[in-house]
Amino acid sequence: IKINSCFPVMTNFFNIKYWSKIEINLANKPDILLSQFSIIGLIVAVIQIVNDIFHANFIGASIDIFITVLFLTTYLLNEKKLHTVAKVIFSGFVTTIIFVFAGLTTRETGVYLLFFPIVGVSFLIFKNEQKLIRNISIAYSLLLLFLLELTHYHPFGMINIKEGITDNTSYYVNLAVSMLALIFAIYNLNEINRLIEQRRQMIANEVKVKNKDLEKINAELDHFVYCTSHDLKAPLSSILGLINLAKLETKDATSLEYFSLIDGRINKLNSFIKDIIDLSRNSRLELVKEKISVKNL
Repeated sequence: IKINSCFPVMTNFFNIKYWSKIEINLANKPDILLSQFSIIGLIVAVIQIVNDIFHANFIGASIDIFITVLFLTTYLLNEKKLHTVAKVIFSGFVTTIIFVFAGLTTRETGVYLLFFPIVGVSFLIFKNEQKLIRNISIAYSLLLLFLLELTHYHPFGMINIKEGITDNTSYYVNLAVSMLALIFAIYNLNEINRLIEQRRQMIANEVKVKNKDLEKINAELDHFVYCTSHDLKAPLSSILGLINLAKLETKDATSLEYFSLIDGRINKLNSFIKDIIDLSRNSRLELVKEKISVKNL
């Protein structure tokens, strides 16, 4: 029973979709990616700890443990919806530690290679409204990399915490991590573009359907206005005809005055119906711009 209950948990761990509990949608994609990259960073840091302990490099292992704590903190804060704080830690403190680690070893360890996935990840984890923080993060990473190159990878002097230890293992580990992280970043970039295109196409289809519905509604409205105006104007015209007949058959001044008042009210109502028809038609007509002579007008 224990094996059966643990198996789904192990399966979920190897499925990257279950690495974050954040609601899956396009808007939350950058936050989900941060949690996923944090887990990847944790795994890589643990591998580096094992590698450094195997080579009796306890100083390097200590730095790796500190990096592990940073990645774990980033993950927990991000899952607690403190996304901006988590991203600052990820792009700021982690980048600084990598710089320190690269400066305390040699170029042959390949620690500097980790700067490239950090820059790539920065393009993905920050949203559009966090553009300023993203640009600062990328500029900071490139500045530290430039500083390493400028000092020939010895910004702290000729200190090497891996002196006497082969650099091949560390180099291949860092190279593999950098390549996998970049591939993962490019894959997710394509995935985001696919989701955006899918969303755009869905909106375009919805707009197309709504336009057809709107055209149908406008046609029905035109028909309604036409029928209603005809049904209203017909009895009014009949009333006007009867009033004119009544005027011809009576000579009483008071009656003629009343008929004139009724006639005026009916003509006013006719004018009002005409205005409604014109308003209904004009509201759906396109504007036609024409040059006019203000002087003649």
